[in-house]
Amino acid sequence: MIIGVQGVQGSGKSTMVENICKKNTEFQCISIDDFYYPDKSISALYLHTKYELWKFRGNPGTHDIKLLYYVLQQFKQKQTVYVPIYDKTLNKGRGDRIGWKPLFPSTYLFLEGWCVGFKPLYEPKDLIDASLRAYESINSLLDGIFILKPPCLDIVYKWREHAEKKNRSKGGGMSSSQLKDFIDIYIPTYLKYLPPLYNNPLSIPKYIACLDEDRNIVETYLIPPVKSDSTLK
Repeated sequence: MIIGVQGVQGSGKSTMVENICKKNTEFQCISIDDFYYPDKSISALYLHTKYELWKFRGNPGTHDIKLLYYVLQQFKQKQTVYVPIYDKTLNKGRGDRIGWKPLFPSTYLFLEGWCVGFKPLYEPKDLIDASLRAYESINSLLDGIFILKPPCLDIVYKWREHAEKKNRSKGGGMSSSQLKDFIDIYIPTYLKYLPPLYNNPLSIPKYIACLDEDRNIVETYLIPPVKSDSTLK
């Protein structure tokens, strides 16, 4: 079973799934962040398109979705497969791949990430939206999704600053001004794709946990799955 875990930057999704996996060997976790293209490829993409939302890693279009799909398929088939290791502290916070790690067969796999579960709106000439169409293949492999919903979108800047302090303590990471510029690139995508994710039913169960400013869960609710048009009778 593959469970998606979505939350804005700094919401605590990575820490949550890692803690679960440490306590129970039936669970493993990977992040969509593991599948960012190498930094040289992202830089080349930006130079080719001059598209500001691809200036840094992050937005749909900067992940190796074909590789992620292959990894998830192999997991479903109970095969050992290798996943990229991505170090966000390299290149003054731009990040880069540094190697590979094995993903062994297990009962449950968490796939966590800020854009997990996002669905395209099929808007013409929108590069992010066009890229999200490939992410539909990933959504099709999820058996359910757990969503950490923030009290407001602006809290991302505060939460992400907390996480970046840890990276700076390791000798890498971004400065506060660099971090703001980095998060600004995500905001248009959040504004467009979070409301449908929160409000529209999916073909899989959707469990939403609402957070306060200190990341405490203050409310939870389940949105049951709906049948796709192809299965309606």
